[in-house]
Amino acid sequence: SFKRTYCAQCVIGRVPSQAPWHSSGCFSWHVPEYYHKYSARYSRWRFAAASPVLQRNSSPPCAVTRSIVSKQVLRRTLRAERDGLALDIRRLAEHSALSLLGPLQPWQAATVVAAYMPIGSEFDPALLVQAARQRGVSIVYPRVDNEYLHFHSWRHGEPCERAIGGVAQPLESSPKVSVEQIDVFLTPLLACGDNGIRLGYGGGFYDRLFEHARGFKLGVGFKMQRISHWETEAHDEPLDGFVSGHGLETFSRR
Repeated sequence: SFKRTYCAQCVIGRVPSQAPWHSSGCFSWHVPEYYHKYSARYSRWRFAAASPVLQRNSSPPCAVTRSIVSKQVLRRTLRAERDGLALDIRRLAEHSALSLLGPLQPWQAATVVAAYMPIGSEFDPALLVQAARQRGVSIVYPRVDNEYLHFHSWRHGEPCERAIGGVAQPLESSPKVSVEQIDVFLTPLLACGDNGIRLGYGGGFYDRLFEHARGFKLGVGFKMQRISHWETEAHDEPLDGFVSGHGLETFSRR
């Protein structure tokens, strides 16, 4: 179990489940001191990771600490909002996203697409996968190997296994496909910013992947996951595009 401290300034205006997470105005009062051993390593592969212990500190934390706390607050808030989306809104967004992808050249030209097996309230890419398969596109899925993602062919109904956090992934024996062969990455996320920066779950798996992947990096999500900005870090890798039920955006590399 993990002890939590509460701050009245943070609790005001926040849903009860978010109360232990501190607003940007509280950075001079609270800093994270200890994290569960999996919390920074397994990204969306560890939904059940424990929260940090928050303690009072008389001196303001450094910029890196502020960025970590800011991201944790944002992750909790966005996940709660996404969890609250009604089923009909989700299904409408999935159908709309499919129609919006039609004009996107990398999507139309792709021969290999990387998808993912959704967990919790994540955007379900099943319709996108089905449409791609009907065009003869090969679909691959990520599998965690130490701190990196590798991709394997997999179809619905074939055996799979659960990784840390309960995320489904192909078996190690499934046919492997190199990252260089993948033309489009359908990418799960918690948020996409104005510059295409992706806010993930904290494990850095997709950041490490996108450092060297050549394929088109397409974030998929809901309208409420498209936000303006947050404090980014040097290792954050940008997306090439973001699609939701309300629109398709592409981002130029600077």
